Order: sequence, then structure tokens, then C-alpha cells
Amino acid sequence: MNLLAAHNLLWLGLALPLVAIYFLKVRPKRKLTTQFFLWDQALAPKRSSSLFRRLRDLLSLLIMLGVIASLGLAMARPVFEGQRSGDLLLVIDRSASMANLEGSSTRFERGIDIAESLIDSLGVDQSATLVAVDHQVDVVVYRSNNPKELLDGLRALEAVALPLREEGLSSIFDNGDFIADLQVVMIGDRKPTTFPSEGRFVSVGTEQPNLGITAFDVDWIPGEPGRIATFYELTRSASGPAQGYLWLQHEGKEIKAIPYNMGSGNSTSGESIIENGRTGSWSLGLEGEDALDWDDRVWAELPSPQPLRVDIRAGKFLQSCVKAFENTHPGMKIDRNSPEIVLARGQGLSHTGMPILVFAPSGNTEAWSFRSNKKVEVESVVVAQEDHPFLRFLDPESLPFNAVGDIVAPKRAVVVLEALNGTPILYTVQEKGRTVCVINAEPEELFISSSLPILVYSIAGHLSGREQRTLPYTRIESFDPSAFEWRSTDPENHRVLPGVVTRLEDGKRIALNLLSPQESGSSPLHLDAQLIAEEQHGSPFRWLLWFALVLLILEAVLYQKRKVG
Repeated sequence: MNLLAAHNLLWLGLALPLVAIYFLKVRPKRKLTTQFFLWDQALAPKRSSSLFRRLRDLLSLLIMLGVIASLGLAMARPVFEGQRSGDLLLVIDRSASMANLEGSSTRFERGIDIAESLIDSLGVDQSATLVAVDHQVDVVVYRSNNPKELLDGLRALEAVALPLREEGLSSIFDNGDFIADLQVVMIGDRKPTTFPSEGRFVSVGTEQPNLGITAFDVDWIPGEPGRIATFYELTRSASGPAQGYLWLQHEGKEIKAIPYNMGSGNSTSGESIIENGRTGSWSLGLEGEDALDWDDRVWAELPSPQPLRVDIRAGKFLQSCVKAFENTHPGMKIDRNSPEIVLARGQGLSHTGMPILVFAPSGNTEAWSFRSNKKVEVESVVVAQEDHPFLRFLDPESLPFNAVGDIVAPKRAVVVLEALNGTPILYTVQEKGRTVCVINAEPEELFISSSLPILVYSIAGHLSGREQRTLPYTRIESFDPSAFEWRSTDPENHRVLPGVVTRLEDGKRIALNLLSPQESGSSPLHLDAQLIAEEQHGSPFRWLLWFALVLLILEAVLYQKRKVG
């Protein structure tokens, strides 16, 4: 056994005056009396029990010596041979999965108890750095040897509805200057892959049944006004429920019950169509209770469909095509500042960086080349690509292609319509990292047909990506209250929890969720009982204090007995 504060053994010197006090005899006072036999009868019982009183006094002396010895040894901070010394880096995982219930307490509360015992076992010459981790790293207390400061910082922590991001942990574990000469101990429910091999990881918790929603999206279905699609993904722990219902709500009102069946896997996903979609807050919730509440309901804000932004560099005819869809769902609008697609005429390829639809190509470019300056008569239109998205809403024969330019499309082009002699009429080609769509005809010739605006709308929607219905369009962002300034949309609930908040910067309603397969499906490692026992019982400091307290109580009982007897 080693003593970290051996100088405190000097307090054992208090035993010397204590022994002197117990052996100090008080001389009795002499008093004259006329009747000795009365006093002799009163003092006779005390003389017969004098041996017992001497033994009782000796026992009290031994008890008080034991108290002084226990307190002196405790103040000397003894540690067993082999116990590690040095400053401590204590990392506490406070991510969402640490809020899993383990009986009457959570994994986080169990971790705090273990951390308190580690802090209590620190020597007087040891300091500790307390770090809390979730999606980011928070240094709570830096290199302090004040147990009160460390315990106050520890007890102020709480689990949060945020995922554990290992990228942030590398700022600690890969920082040699920060962790130099430190014992690294991390308390959590799963060991990060970046955790240093020389560190010690204390796993808390046991396998608990849990099922969480780990992805959610809501968006309008392109080309189908009023219809929306919802996408969801579920992840469960090994003992989580395998089947049940999801409840879809709009502004707090039940809209639809969606059944799910996990089968033998630990994750599943699905999609559901809503016929009469509305803007506003949508939420998806799980029925029943499980270990973690934060992943049982998720939110999404569905805004009004935004019109497709188009820049026109091809005359008034195509402007009329765009204006024909201004009042439709979602429609198109002319926007020269931030367009999603450009409508051009002639060469028109100078507009770089975005998709472009070119009418009546001219000159020779990488997207086309002319065989001659003559026009090619179109007797019949041949559909080269059946079921192409460009032709989704129209009949190709309704388009009056009478004469087209005698051009040749690149070999890599995808030809949609062509003449009988193979002259391309409508095709797409990748050019300088963007998609170029070519309509080999004058827009004025096609304007007599009502199908031209529909064709332009279909092409613009497809080239801009609006027609690509591959849910999820975007993963709703994970819950991160520090990403921006916000206020709660619920005046009665100001606590930071997953839900819908209002961003103060622009007043936009933002849905914030946990959405983490790692947190919802977290399965703790086995508890490192050997390490915890070593840290909790490696120093007899607390046991010595308890022993001294028990001895003091025993001496108090004896003292009361002397007073009565």
C-alpha cells in the first residue's frame, strides 16, 4: 500500500494527549461526616463494580484511539499497490442513448454515479479534466484538483437529444498535447472507434428493447398536384418490437395509421402516399413505450410548393410557355437571378453551370453538328425512347414538327424523338458537366400547338431534378439546438427537445429531430466490472471514514450508559 499524503500521519500524534487524559486520576475531596456507616453502605456497590468501570474506560480509550487512527490514515490517502496514479481525463457520454431507462434510472445516471466514485478516489496530488461529449466536445472542468468543483460540474450535466459524433472525439483523442500524461477514462454505452488503446472504457447499461424513427421526409409528388409522399426508416435494438403501427399527424391531428413489420432485421423503411396534402407541420410517431422517448416521434415542415425558376433567352414565345404555368402546382416562373434551368435559342451554350434547353440549334458545338444547311422534312415522328419523362403528359404526334435542321447528335446522346431518316428531333446530351436538351425546331412553328407549354414544363422539371422522385429528397436535419438562434413554437415548453422551432434569423419554422440509427439501436457492451471495482475500492479512504464514524457512534452509546449507570 502507498500513502499519497504521508505527512498527514502526524495527526496520529493526537493519540498521546488522549491517552494522558484517560489515565489522569482526579483526587477525591475530603469531607467530615458524623455517620460513616451510611456512606459505607452507599459506596460499597461502586467498589464492587470498579473493575467493570476500569474495563469500560479502557474500551472507550481503545475506541477513540481507533477513531484517531482511522481519520489519520484516511487523511494520508492510502492506495493499494498497482493502483494507477496520475491526472485523469474523464469523458462522459451524454448522447441520446444514455437516456435509455435501466429500471428506475437511466444509463446516464448510472454513469454519473461511477464518475463520482472516480473523482472521490483522486489523490491530493491528482487533478482531473471533465469532458462531456455528444455531437460536440464540451470541456466542463479543466485540470482541477478540487473535488467540489469537479462534482459540481459533473452533477450539472444531463443527457441531451443529440447523437454522438465520433469526428468530434478525434479532437481530444488525437491531440497528443491535450491527453499527454493523462489517464483517459470514458463512461458511455458504446466504445468509439477513435478511442485510444491505452485508455479505459467503462460501459454502462444493458440491452433494452427500443425502436426508433431514424429517417423521415415529407414532400410533394412532382406532377401530381395535391399528393404528398412520406418516407420513414425504423431502427431497433436486438430486443426491440418487430411490428406495430406508426401514426402520421398533421398539425396534431391524426391522418393515417401506417403498419410496419421489421421481420428478422434490425431496420426497415417505407413510403406512404397522402392524397390531400397540406402545408404545415407533419409528425410521425410510434405507438407504445420503450427505453428511449426521443426517437419515438419526428417532425417535418412541409412548405408550399415552390415554382420552377426559369431564365429565358429565346424570345417572347417561350415566355408565354412559362406564364401558362404560373398559377399551376407548383408551376414555373421567370427568374434571371437564380434560375434552375435556362431556355435558349441558337447556339445558346454560353449559359454555363446549369441545365439548358436549346431550340433551333445553329452552328457547330459539342452538343450537335450540321451535315448541311438544308431543312429535313418530317413525314412522321418516331419515338426512340418509350416512357421517357419528357413525354409523360403529351402525345408526340400532337407536336407539329414539319421541318427540322439537318443535324447529327453526339454518339453519347439519348435521342427521344427522331425523323424517319434518323435525324434527331429531341435529345439530351451531357456537355461540360451539365445536361443539354436539344429541340431541333423553331419555337414559332410549334407555338400553334397547345402541347408546346406542356413539353417545356416536362423538360424543365426533369432537367432541374424536380421530376426525380427518389425519396428521401433530403434527410431532415438531426436535432442540433446550437446550430442557430431559435424560439419554441410551444409557449408552454421552453425546454430544448426534438420538435418544431422558429428560427429567429428569418422566422422560418424548422423541424429538429434525433434521427440516429446508432442512438436508437445502441447495444451496450458488457459492464467492465473489474475496472469499476478497482476505481471504486482501489483506495480505502471512504471505508476508513465509515469505520471512524461507527466507532464514534459506539463511544456515544457507552458515554450515555455511563451517565445513566
